Amino acid sequence: MQHLIRILLIGSLMFSVSCSTREEREARRAAEAKRLELQFNNACNGYGFEEGTAQFNQCMQLERRAHEQKKQIARVKKQAEWAEFEARQAAARADQATANARRTEFNRSNSCLLSGGTYMGGGTCW
Repeated sequence: MQHLIRILLIGSLMFSVSCSTREEREARRAAEAKRLELQFNNACNGYGFEEGTAQFNQCMQLERRAHEQKKQIARVKKQAEWAEFEARQAAARADQATANARRTEFNRSNSCLLSGGTYMGGGTCW
């Protein structure tokens, strides 16, 4: 019973998170952008740059660029992992097809040997 309740709670939570309005998604994106700007600002202040200077502005640009590069690397990494998964799946399918072909040939050879060298419909095996 507790397991069922837990599943229902998790399901309803997932449903409520996945069903959000455009305004809610935009608000989350805006909040994330604001959080990142604050993070970049704090980093540049931590490096000793003063707000309003050219060096501070350059630092902010570099922080933004570094963040975008990290996101791009993560995307490419996910794509590579997916491609690797698909390649493993294709190899497994090829291995299965090879095994099926060998099994068919083995069965054909066995039935030929057991029938004394003739197929069930007539004709010789060799």
